[in-house]
Amino acid sequence: MTLMARKEAAEGFLCILPWLIGFTAFTLGPMIFSIYISMCDWDIINPPKYVGLANFEQALFHDFRFVKALKVTVTYAAFALPLGLMGSLLVAILLNQNVKGMTWFRTIFYIPAILPGVATAMLWRWIFNPQYGILNSFLLKLGLISVGPGKEPPGWIADPALALPSFIIMSLWGIGGGMIIYLAGLQSIPTQLYEAAEIDGANWWQKFRKITIPMISPTIFFNLVMGVIGSFQVFTSSFIMTAGGPAYATLFYLLYLYQKAFQYFQMGYAAAMAWILFVLILFCTLLVFKSSARWVYYEADVRGRR
Repeated sequence: MTLMARKEAAEGFLCILPWLIGFTAFTLGPMIFSIYISMCDWDIINPPKYVGLANFEQALFHDFRFVKALKVTVTYAAFALPLGLMGSLLVAILLNQNVKGMTWFRTIFYIPAILPGVATAMLWRWIFNPQYGILNSFLLKLGLISVGPGKEPPGWIADPALALPSFIIMSLWGIGGGMIIYLAGLQSIPTQLYEAAEIDGANWWQKFRKITIPMISPTIFFNLVMGVIGSFQVFTSSFIMTAGGPAYATLFYLLYLYQKAFQYFQMGYAAAMAWILFVLILFCTLLVFKSSARWVYYEADVRGRR
């Protein structure tokens, strides 16, 4: 290696040195420590005691609350994820029209997505309140529910049967984030494609199915991956609104992990739960990536095959 090459290599190393230090100190190091702690019994105060895979065995085969938390989280993801994808796409299509004042409408729909999670949780706790919440008042005015002797209004997050559906409904509050990404994808579609389809006599549904969906399939893929990751990490809303109740109906995975770590001080068990969640999210994400070759359209790939 020449002197100039060595100098360039040293300069390059110095440029990435801050990132290497930060990555090692705040990402790689904690991950390695977490793997070690997941195989220990550790309450923070006393030194960690090595127990092998006992934490994983306890979580997977002997802890009914772990199974309950996993079931709640998977059920939530199964409903909230597709509803969020379809809802944000529908809103993006509506807001992709060339109408006066559309910028204001886009801003209004996007604002809920950037509100702090704690404020959103407090707001929805009031909306779902069975006594003075705006949701029951609205349904009462529409005549969809009635209140009287022997007839109680829906309890929503206070009712074990309605608590999880309430969280799924609340998840639609944040579709503005996906809407913005869909909107960017919709506006990148060349108008010549629609003009050519109209000349051929295509109707709205045919243009949507044959042009819009394939052209924004990379955007759908991105939102799907981010949605899978996000739907398995619900914490703030359940922590603020229900603390996992009633009857464990909203005991989401991350909330139970938090309780094990910072209420019961079972750090080893919580670390094991974190790694199980990591594997679960990784598996689901890899499934999405594996299937993407069948339904995601990349124009560059088509050009490369020509």
